[in-house]
Parts: sequence; structure tokens; C-alpha cells
Amino acid sequence: MNPPGQEAASRSPLPARARVVIIGGGVIGTSVAYHLTAMGCRDVLLLEQGQLSCGTTWHAAGLVGQLRASESGTRLVQYSTELYARLAAETGLSTGFRRCGGVIVARTPQRMVQLRRTAAVAQAFGLECELISPRRARELYPVIAIDDLAGAIWLPDDGKANPTDLTYALARGARMGGATIRERTRVTGILTAGGAVTGVRTDEGDVEAEIVVNCAGQWAKQVGQWCGVTVPLHSCEHFYVVTEQIDGVHRDLPVLRDPDGYTYFKEEVGGLVVGGFEPEAKPWVSPDALPSAFEFQLLAEDWDHFAILMDNAVLRIPALAHAGIKKFYNGPESFTPDNQFILGEAPECRNFFVGAGFNSVGIASAGGAGRALAQWIASGDPGLDLTANDIRRFAYFNGNNRWLHDRVGEVLGLHYAVPWPNRELATARPFRRSPVHHLLAEANACFGSRMGWERPSFFAPPGEAPVIEYSWGAQNWLPWCAAEQRATRSGVAVFDQTSFSKFLVTGAGQSRRLTAFLHGYCADRGIGYVRYSMADGIKSYRTLPGEQAVKTRPTADDDHPARAVRRLLDDLRVAAAAVMFTFDYADGVLDAGNSFPLEVSLLCEQLQALTADAQWHETGLRLVLVDRGGGVTSRLASQPGIRTLHVGPPDQAELTIFARRAVGAAVTPPLHLAPSLAEEEAGRRAGGLLNLHLHEMRPASSSRSPVTEEQL
Repeated sequence: MNPPGQEAASRSPLPARARVVIIGGGVIGTSVAYHLTAMGCRDVLLLEQGQLSCGTTWHAAGLVGQLRASESGTRLVQYSTELYARLAAETGLSTGFRRCGGVIVARTPQRMVQLRRTAAVAQAFGLECELISPRRARELYPVIAIDDLAGAIWLPDDGKANPTDLTYALARGARMGGATIRERTRVTGILTAGGAVTGVRTDEGDVEAEIVVNCAGQWAKQVGQWCGVTVPLHSCEHFYVVTEQIDGVHRDLPVLRDPDGYTYFKEEVGGLVVGGFEPEAKPWVSPDALPSAFEFQLLAEDWDHFAILMDNAVLRIPALAHAGIKKFYNGPESFTPDNQFILGEAPECRNFFVGAGFNSVGIASAGGAGRALAQWIASGDPGLDLTANDIRRFAYFNGNNRWLHDRVGEVLGLHYAVPWPNRELATARPFRRSPVHHLLAEANACFGSRMGWERPSFFAPPGEAPVIEYSWGAQNWLPWCAAEQRATRSGVAVFDQTSFSKFLVTGAGQSRRLTAFLHGYCADRGIGYVRYSMADGIKSYRTLPGEQAVKTRPTADDDHPARAVRRLLDDLRVAAAAVMFTFDYADGVLDAGNSFPLEVSLLCEQLQALTADAQWHETGLRLVLVDRGGGVTSRLASQPGIRTLHVGPPDQAELTIFARRAVGAAVTPPLHLAPSLAEEEAGRRAGGLLNLHLHEMRPASSSRSPVTEEQL
């Protein structure tokens, strides 16, 4: 790179147009540029307000640990290591990457359980991983104390890289592929038209673009706001020190992680980088207050805050008590509210992509994430299941700065916390509460948080604390949930569904389009999913846990009634789930002289055969009929094995069929009201006061009064 002044004096004018403009010249932005050019997209312009790597990248610790919580995350880092290993030969610039291996130690039995699970996951993902003893850990890392250790794991393919060298190597590779990289060019706005980006505004003029990629690091939230996009991230102060040389520390020493002590260690020039993720982090300034010029800068030292990390570091490596400190690093890094980085096309603005919020794993993830985002841009598909990272998982409220400030203080510490099953984040709550939240709290609910909503996870009995006692074994709430399920099956349960998504479809012809979509989405999905069939008018659907029942009109291409009924019953046998069938003869599809349709006869016959099977036991099956004078309801109600629950108007009835499911199968989920009755029931029973769906399995009365808040 030319010195800044020389480059400014000699460089050519800013291009007036580029197919892709990337904002940000850190390791993520340069990786996206590199991979776009490798895929044949040469018309790429990367804009950096300072120098490459000058924001957050340059002070990253440079750890490259391959094993992640998900297979997709692991594959991203696996690719990163492959790329970093070959990039020097390709570009002529070193990345500083070295496979030195990694050791993770455990101080407690609970942490040891996690490490055993980690080893199992590594095996499933095809990564080499070995459970080792404390003595073997000391052989690999001679300067550690092991008296308090329960065990460890060894990951021989882990490594480390030099963040700045890596960034410049990626930038050179992008230039070699045809990209233009402009330092000292500040983006000041995003140009849009018709809900899509059209370019960027800079301090040197406007640039027209088909696609804009926001890789602005901790400034990415500000950049997103310029075009109405929510990029929920907030910076925290992240600390580490670099020591003088220590006896026994050498270039090939593995990366050491001691999560029970919140610390990590990496060799550097014969000394150690000592850092970590303290349980209670220190958020920096609001994203709206970030200085625009923060180039190769650090924040003030804070030895008091760093003390918990240093004390634990000395416990693990006693030689640190006498080692000199060369440099204290306090650099801001951006964190997201769920500890997962952000990738993808923003839902608020077409052709505006984001790659940001890497939660201190940017160096490890940069190669794979850059490739995935480049593929997303080029083909619409990142090549991996990145649902957990997709920017569309967030809502507008996630961009609330006060909420983010409180949340990221907890998120940073989760890096080395035990990843308990069913763990709930505790900070920045409550944020959203339903109208009956206080009633649920009075009923001893333990609340979880979903999309900002406080939602009951379970109800503790009187006298018991409504909390999750985190453990690897049987959960304390299991018997309480079992009691709730039994009560729901045998009585009446009210579910507050305020927190669930609702969709309003409007416009001419939308009902037909929605019907066509649902039919195509749900048909032929296999066991456990909805089936729609039979031109005679039968419609069937299964209600699974967490899903709403839906129905569509049959089509002329549907199967013969006999085949449809057999498939439905096969599904019932295998899935062991409560099923609700709807027969709707409101449209004249029933032949005038046929008062007992073939599909009803077949259904009764097959269900009665199931009741004779000694390997099955009884469960309820809801049947809803809409029969405009055909006499089906009265005749069907008289069949063996069928009991009438409720007969309303002459043309409608609800009945229960006694089907069966395998002994020992999962508990039958609650049954939803039939869609043909849902609107009527919701309005009549809830009275418009509360957003509730009622689930019941006992006789209903059509004359019930509306449910009031006091009655709940």
C-alpha cells in the first residue's frame, strides 16, 4: 500500500459506477471482495474510510478454532483454515496462519460433560478431537498447572493467524481478481429508489451500484440506518495483554482455553497473549455515538475490570505472576443480541447485504463467511444452512440501543459459559408482555423470551420456585410439564398466543393465491406433515406442536378417496399424533343421492380396525363436518367407535373418533379448533378482549359467554 498522502495525490478518480460496492475494509469486507472476484464478479468496489484493517480487525487476537456449535458454523471455519493456509502462495503475502492445535481444559465435572459432548460433535462433523487427561494436557502445554483440572480435549487442527496480514492478503487477492479497493474514502449515505439500493454517497461523490454490502464492523448499525435497515449490534470493550517472553513458551505452543477461568492464551514472539470473556462485560458507547475517525485506536486501560481474567490466568499459568507486560489492549468489538453474527440480504431494502457483528470470532469465520455472503449475492444461496445468522431473524425492536447495551453485556460472557440446555438469557427483560402477563405470573409461570416476548415455559406448582435449574441431566420442570400435558388432554387449556406471528393477507385475488400456496407448500410432505387430497371434498390436516392447523380446497388432481384415507391412517399409525379431519360439503361436491360419502365409510371402517389392535391404546381424534342437508352427521354419529361431542346448527357437527396410537409414543399434543370454526370461536369465546386460541377435548357448549380477563 502507498502511504496515505501519496495514495491520495496519485490515485484516479472514484468510479461513477460499480456492480457491487462493499463498505468496510476489514477482514470481512476484503473476504467478500476476494470471493466475489473468484466467482467471476470483477466489477467490485471496496470503500474504506481509513486504512485496511484499521477499525476492529487489527487488534483481534487471531484465534482460529474450528469447532462451532452448529455444523454450518464449523464448515465455515474449516474452509477459513483451508483458505488461510494457501492464500500466501496465491497472493505472495503471508497471512500469519499456523496450525498449532488447541487445548481446552475443564475444572469441573459439569464442564467435563460439555467437553465430552464437544468431542462427540467433533466426531460427527469429521473433526479430529481427542479427550485427554490433565497430565497429557501438560505434555502439550508444559507451562500450565493441572492440580485442579478434571480433564481436557485436544484439537490438533486449530490454529492462529495475524489479522492485519490476513486482511492485506485477501485485499491483494481481490485486486488480482479485478476489484478496486479505495482507502481514505468515507461513505456518508445509501441511495435507494423503489425499496432497493441504487448506490452510495461518499465524500468524493456518488457511486451507482446494483448491490451494496455493509461490512462496516461496529459502524454497520449506523450504515444500515441510512436506508432503514436494522443491524442490531453494540460494541463492548474487549481486553487482553501481551507479555514479555516466558521460559517454556515457544512458537508451536497450542492455543489454550480455560473457559472455567474465562481465559485464553496464545503464543506471540515467545510471550503470551492473555485474554478472555469475563462474565459481566463492559459495553462501550451507543452505536449512534461511535466516533467516525477511530483508526488503529484503543480505549483506556482498565486493570480493575481485567482483574478477574488476570487472576484466573495466573492460576492456570503460574509463570505469569512474574512476567512483564508489554502491552495492554482494550479494543471495542461489536456483539449481537443472540451471540450469532449477521449475514444476508436485509428484508427492509432489496440488494442491501450485511456481513457484521462477529462477536469476537471474525478472524476464524472471515474466510467461510465471506465466501457464503459472496455466494448469497451471486446466486441467492449461501451454500449452507445459515438460518441462525440470517439478518431476517431480527425485528425492528432489536435495534433499540438501550436494549442492546444491556443484552451484549451478558452475551460476551456467554462465550465461555457452560452452554446449558434450555438456557435463557436474563438481561434486557422484560421487553414485551402480553395483556395477561400478570395473570400468568400469578399462576407461577417461569418465563422464557421469544422475539422479545415474555412467554411461559412452564408453570411450577404452588410453593415451588418457577426457575430452570440448569443441568445436563433430567430437568427439574419435567414433572410439571407432564402434569400440564395431562391436564390439557383431559380438561380445558387456555394458551396465550399473543407472542405468535399473525399474517394479514389483503388485496384482490389474495385468497386464491394463498390457497394455492398452502396447497403447494403442504402437499406430499411425508409423515408428520399435512396432506390435502380428494376431489370429493375431504380435507385433512395434522396439528403438530407449535404449528397452527390450516386447510385448502381440494383440486381435480387429488387422489381417489380410498388412497387418501389409507395415507391419512398410515400417518396416524406412524406419527402417533392427534389428527383432526375436516369434511366440508358446503360447495355441492357431494352427489345428490349419496348421503354417506365413500371417504366417510372408508374412514369409519379403517378406524374401527385400528381399535381392535391390542398394540395400540386410545386417543382422541377430532372430526368436524359441514354438511348442507346431506344427512352425513346423523348417520356417521351412529357408527360404532364414534361419539358425538357437539351438534350445533343442522348442517354442522363435531364428533370424536376413538383411534389409537403406539404404546410409549410421545404425549399427544393439544388439538386446535378446526379452521372452519376458528373465527367464530375466537370472537365468541374471547370476546375480542384477548388474543387467545382455545384448545379443548371435552364437550363444548354453543351458548358459552365470552371469556373475560377476570375469569382467566
